Formats: sequence, C-alpha cells, structure tokens
Amino acid sequence: MNKEYILVTGGLGYIGSNTVAVLKKSKFNIIILDNLSNSNKTSLSNLRKILNKKIIFFKADVRSKKINNIFQKYKIYTVIHFAGLKSVKESERRKKSYYDNNINGTKNLLNYMFKNGCYKIIFSSSACVYDEKSKSPLNENSGLRPKSYYGITKLKIEKILKDYKKKYPKFSCIILRYFNPVGADKTNTLRDNPKKAENIIPNISNVINGKRKVFNIFGNNYPTKDGTCMRDYIHVIDLATSHVKSLFLIKKNVFEIINVGTGKPYSVKDMLNCFNKYLKKPIAFNFSKRRVGDVAICYSNIKKQRKILHFRPKYGLNEMVKSVIKSLNIKSK
Repeated sequence: MNKEYILVTGGLGYIGSNTVAVLKKSKFNIIILDNLSNSNKTSLSNLRKILNKKIIFFKADVRSKKINNIFQKYKIYTVIHFAGLKSVKESERRKKSYYDNNINGTKNLLNYMFKNGCYKIIFSSSACVYDEKSKSPLNENSGLRPKSYYGITKLKIEKILKDYKKKYPKFSCIILRYFNPVGADKTNTLRDNPKKAENIIPNISNVINGKRKVFNIFGNNYPTKDGTCMRDYIHVIDLATSHVKSLFLIKKNVFEIINVGTGKPYSVKDMLNCFNKYLKKPIAFNFSKRRVGDVAICYSNIKKQRKILHFRPKYGLNEMVKSVIKSLNIKSK
C-alpha cells in the first residue's frame, strides 16, 4: 500500500475533529484513533456528512496493543497526538489515571511508531506548562512550572519527546502549546460539547440552552482589570489550521516548540459581555471561589508562530462567540 496516512489520536474530540475536518479539506489522508472516553461517534458521522468522504476510524486506546495493527496495515507518515485526559480540576484527584493515560499512553504510541518506521509527531501540549509567575506574554522560553497535574503530564511528555530527539536524531517533532480554543466550525456541528462541562464555553452554553440556570465565574479577586481570569482565546478553526502548517514544517528534520494563540488576552467578564452583546436574554452569572490550578493572566507571545509556522489567526473574539451561539441554534440580535 503506497498511500501515506496521518494518524490522529483523539481525533473525535473537540480539537481533534475540527483538525480532521481542516486536514481532509486540505487533501490529507486521515486515520482516526479514539477510545470515545470524552467524545462519541456523533462526531464521526458529522465529519462524514460535512466532508462527504469516507473516514477510517478505529476505536482503541493509545495504551492498547491494537495500535501496532494500524501501523502494520497502513503506511503512517505522521502522527498528530491529541489523545489524553484533559481536565485541570479532575487531574488533581485522579493523578494515577492521568499519568497512565497521558504519559504511559504516549510512551506506548512512540514505541509502536518507532517499531514501524514512523518518526514524525505533532503533539498537543498546553499553556498550562508555564510557571504562573512567568510574565505574559509568554514565549517558548518562559519559565516552566505547571500548577495543575494536567499541566505536569503535558510537561513530562514534552521531556520524553526531547529525550527521544537526543537519542534518535531522525526523530522529527513539533510541540504545539495551545492557549484557549473556543468556537465552532461553519457547519455548527463540531462544537465543544464534552461529557463534563468544565471550560468556559461549555459552561456558558449550558446556561444559554437551559441546562443550567447560572454561569459560575471562578474567582473575582484576581489581579486583573475586572478581577476575573484573563486568557488568550483562539478560534478552534485557527488552531486546527496551525496543524496543517505544522505538517509542512515537519517534513524537515525538526524539533520545535511553538505557542499557538492570538496574543490578545480577554477576561471571563469580557467573554460574558461579548455573548450578551449578541443574545436577546443576558446570561445570569454569579461568582464562586477560585479553582485550584487556575492562574490570573495567561496569554501568548506569537512571534515564533508567525516566523516558523507562517501562521496568523484569522478570527477575533466576536467571530468566536457568534460561532458558538449559531452552533446552539439560538437566534442572536
């Protein structure tokens, strides 16, 4: 079989499914691997409907030996590795599970990659790896000291990948440190709809569609302009596009760590106000105590993103918010 494929682990999750859609539109051959722990087959049927194309899917865990069968059956050119547990809050009470899923899962994946002659990987890391004391905008050389166990697993994986590069010079790796993905695709079907709502958009969405009465803002006494956390939100389509750019870069023998964000911070209140600007009924909210692991301000320096990936985000906060509202089938003002 001469056709080359990209294996996308966690390819039915929020970021993964949007990335698959963008990659398929860019004519890449894709294989999705997902254990459906934080996703479902609805994403797969939506992808097939959106793209009107056959998509190869395997229900499997990255810790499974089944991965070897995929590498033996198909010629895998590159792996895009999304799979892993991702809740900041949950990670604090399920450290063993997070270590096993995220770290051991990645080790297993790398083992079968190398066993079958695949030496290229794009890894989805996170801005959670940075030290909260590092001043924003954060560049790729800013201090590293994750506050959450989720962030610790991401940083440990980054170190594993660095060690692989030292040991195997032909290994090519791009680590993308995501900031805060939000928004939905133009078909309004590949939105952030996790089984457990934790991030800002799923929680706001649950209030808009009546699943919850009030949106909780965690903390109103941070050292920011309005007391709420400030984050670098990036449209999920922009984030997905950064992977297409990475696939062109990874053709070379490289090891790069690159921030992926907009470089513009917005507070939780900014986000809420933006939603209320387009909704007929304002979102009810109250303030709760701070969450463990949350930092006050976190946004990116995107100079390397522009220079190395030749990538600039296309969408702003208004487009992000409007895409979410549209995905919920809610009429805006």
